[in-house]
Amino acid sequence: MQVDATQLQVDAIQLQIDTIQLHVDAIRLQVDTIRLHVDTIELHVDTIQLHVDTIQLHVDAIRLHVDTIRLQSDAIRLQGETHLL
Repeated sequence: MQVDATQLQVDAIQLQIDTIQLHVDAIRLQVDTIRLHVDTIELHVDTIQLHVDTIQLHVDAIRLHVDTIRLQSDAIRLQGETHLL
């Protein structure tokens, strides 16, 4: 099936999927609220651009392998036991 343009309006959707593969050139999302409950996320990304007003993260553990990070911020607040940067 090939679709050139589709407009979809859905009031509610519930999906249970074992496996999904997406190959997408571009995605543009405008979303009021997203709630995710995920056991594991694995991302392989060349470039991410985020423009965020507010983000809240509650994380038990995070592991990052990063070559370069650039942060431009008026203020960064970290609250916790140990901060190693």
